[in-house]
Amino acid sequence: LLTQGLERERRWSKTWRVPTSGAIGRARLRLGAEPMKALFARACRPVALPATTGAWFRGLRLVSVDGTTFDLP
Repeated sequence: LLTQGLERERRWSKTWRVPTSGAIGRARLRLGAEPMKALFARACRPVALPATTGAWFRGLRLVSVDGTTFDLP
């Protein structure tokens, strides 16, 4: 899923095979959780400001969950 469609775009100068989901899972284990924690800390921020209409109820920020799921090892 991470690279779907990129082969057709000719983004690589050499022959390249899409890694299996098992290979991606093993690479994720080697990498560890710290890079994901750092990415989350850097990229995840609330979108609504205190003045955003409809984003607050009695002083509490409203949130939504879209139900997206991912299978991870």
